[in-house]
Amino acid sequence: MKLIARNGNFYTISELPEGFWTEWKANKDEMKAQGNFPFKRNGAWYLSKFTKEKATDDQIKEFKHNQLETFIGYLNLEPQTEEQVKVFEKVQNAETVDDALNIIKVNSELFENSESLVNEALDALFEKNLE
Repeated sequence: MKLIARNGNFYTISELPEGFWTEWKANKDEMKAQGNFPFKRNGAWYLSKFTKEKATDDQIKEFKHNQLETFIGYLNLEPQTEEQVKVFEKVQNAETVDDALNIIKVNSELFENSESLVNEALDALFEKNLE
């Protein structure tokens, strides 16, 4: 799946290909110049591959919206009280996943296990974004 970085560049994430570390040790600078960056998440290594192609403002807006909708779909917050419903509406009206996370964090005392629910939703979103 094509993702959009904060700087507007497109990128993908994938599991590290076989033999990656051998190639990385031999050609690290060249691989970086080609947009390859390994990273560790939850104890596992992945590869981000950035392109030089920039997203348009409309593409960025659509991407952020889709990521937020997907995150909310994975989020198992079940508002029961009027106060929880109001907070959840704010989450749904956020512009980005980061904005939604901030709203949840500020209001975490209203939802039981909100931290674990958020982490589960973020993990599911990450898995969906893998190539």
